[in-house]
Amino acid sequence: MLEPTAKQVPHVWHRPDGEVDDPWAWLRDRDDPDTIAYLEAENRYADAWLDTHGDLVTEVFEEIRSRVQETDQSPPARRDGWWYLTRTEEGASYAIHCRGRSRDSADESVLLDENVEAAGHDYFAVAAFDPSHAQDLLAWSSDTDGSEHYTLRVRDLTTGADLADELRGTTWAGTSRPGAWCAARGIRWATRPATCAATSTATARASSSTPRATP
Repeated sequence: MLEPTAKQVPHVWHRPDGEVDDPWAWLRDRDDPDTIAYLEAENRYADAWLDTHGDLVTEVFEEIRSRVQETDQSPPARRDGWWYLTRTEEGASYAIHCRGRSRDSADESVLLDENVEAAGHDYFAVAAFDPSHAQDLLAWSSDTDGSEHYTLRVRDLTTGADLADELRGTTWAGTSRPGAWCAARGIRWATRPATCAATSTATARASSSTPRATP
């Protein structure tokens, strides 16, 4: 089977630091029949190659897995009266985020189990994970299709339930100080327009009911 080759279509990105030729810009359009056909051809080519190397793939995977400590946890870290840690379990693909009132009980309460959130998705990744200053809300975001466009949610840590509103298409919601949270229980985030020409920022006000956009 011949390796697929993507066609080239002249395209120029006009950027502040100069013009950039990108003959593969057409691949950004996921609904373009040519994009779909090319990706399907790539998948067929990859499947054909992997089918002839199945034993090697299994051997390499098992060797890598044998060197990974699947059941593990991070050292507890103190933050505003709580101790936080992340742990993993054998056979599970994703991390589990916990907290407790003491170093010894830091795994007592599960705040976010990525394995639960990932159920039913072929792809899953968490970006933001940021408790509010009052430690009663959690800003967290996830990507379920590999686009790196994340859906930002706010979880009520007293009930464990996410608030009703969601912010879709975010690319950042800060997970280090000052993090996603700002004064008056607001949330910082950034979005990437379809053209990737600029990044916009905005603030949402989180309350016990629902986050609301502020002008």
